[in-house]
Amino acid sequence: MTHYVTKNSKDLTNSINNNSDGTQIRTLKKDNKKNMNFIHWWFYPSSYNEWVPSNLVNGDDDIDDDYDVDIWKVGEQFIIDLDKFNEWMVEYDYEIEDDNENENEIENENEYHE
Repeated sequence: MTHYVTKNSKDLTNSINNNSDGTQIRTLKKDNKKNMNFIHWWFYPSSYNEWVPSNLVNGDDDIDDDYDVDIWKVGEQFIIDLDKFNEWMVEYDYEIEDDNENENEIENENEYHE
């Protein structure tokens, strides 16, 4: 098994909603000589990655493509977007972290006890 799909966490849902205008990016590479950044648009497939002038990129560089993951735990939005774009999505964008898992379990438990 390489992927485990679960309900979207609150953090993932908030990230998706906050990115409705498609402005969240992650820098994958930086070319200081040409003053360009190779960026990835969150919740878009890698085919949308592009080089942009560094002065258009706000915030710190997030160059971290060394993902050593045996099984990706991703939210259901991964499957929805995979179908929408008809391309494989970037798992890192949809990753559910263990801290959120406990939050969802507590939330679900409260729903049953109301």
